[in-house]
Amino acid sequence: MDRIRLLYGSRTILWGLYLSAAVLCLASMLRAGEDKEKSLSAIDLVDGAVARSEAVFSGRIEFQHIVTDAEQNVKAAFTKNEVVYFSAPSWAVVRRGDKAPDEISHRGKHVVHHATPQETGEIRHTADVEMEQRVNSLYPRLPVFAGSFWERSTRDFVRANRNKGVYKGRVEVNGVATRILEWAVSDANKYKAFDFVAEVTEHGGTLRLYIAPQLGFVLPRIEHLGTSGRVAVRYDSFDFYEVAPGIFFPKRSRWSSYNRTGSTGFSEFKLLKVDKVNEPIADDIFKVYLPVGTIVADGRAGNSSHIFRIAAAGTLPVDGLDDVVAVGSPPSDWMRPSVSLALIVGAVVGLVAAAALVLFRRWRRLKG
Repeated sequence: MDRIRLLYGSRTILWGLYLSAAVLCLASMLRAGEDKEKSLSAIDLVDGAVARSEAVFSGRIEFQHIVTDAEQNVKAAFTKNEVVYFSAPSWAVVRRGDKAPDEISHRGKHVVHHATPQETGEIRHTADVEMEQRVNSLYPRLPVFAGSFWERSTRDFVRANRNKGVYKGRVEVNGVATRILEWAVSDANKYKAFDFVAEVTEHGGTLRLYIAPQLGFVLPRIEHLGTSGRVAVRYDSFDFYEVAPGIFFPKRSRWSSYNRTGSTGFSEFKLLKVDKVNEPIADDIFKVYLPVGTIVADGRAGNSSHIFRIAAAGTLPVDGLDDVVAVGSPPSDWMRPSVSLALIVGAVVGLVAAAALVLFRRWRRLKG
């Protein structure tokens, strides 16, 4: 375990050096001033956009995430209200209104706490433990990327093909003056450029970036176009403001998808508050608190899971889980689902009791 900690510490130092270099690169480009901005080459634009995507290494974002269907049916929407804390490579997700995270990735492990209401009104607590995960490793669900590349594969494709971007002029997008760059995407490179391929881009197409140098090289819009020129995916960001020197974030970011006949749905992030950008994040935020009785499935071994039940409060007696703390009873915030269920059950019992009382009184009248 000491070896793991040593490797983790070394990697954290490398992360810090790498991200510091990215920040310095972006800062140096911003210091060039407006005169330099007017003469930026296509490669300057690429380097600036890539540097911006790597310039934010810590922060706190309070947000709402909404996913709807093609008709933008909000009633059928998937909605989450969360806060993400991140300090590369660690991150934690806290439900808005709660005091502690229910998901962390920190010091070599990824932990998710599940609190599931039961028919009895009780809450069943379980937790899954795996090796650490990179933020947004599965899909872009936490908006640490807002205003830049949503997908790492797209950024990596742009970086690898920095001298192949074709300048297409200037245009105002979402209220922001931008420069347009395009890359031809072959069928062989479609997954590298687009990450996922939709119906419209099944044979490749065009990657189009809208870059705003005056706002620290943010990307107010990214488009994936098919070979026909039809848009398959569009990433939009709106209402940029400065959250740290030279770092701009949007107040809203949206992903829209299309097939050959029209829209198929969208996913939108409303960034309610962005702070602590590139500032130290307290280590205590990357702790998960599990109530006694929680069933834990530790799958870090890879080939099997070690399943156990938390028997006593305190730090778990399991190697490498010193950031998982057992508590005597769940915090009040965790019990809210059972309270709702109890109210429903109470209402039903009350109605049944009232109906029984009415029937009893009628029976007494008939007997009398």
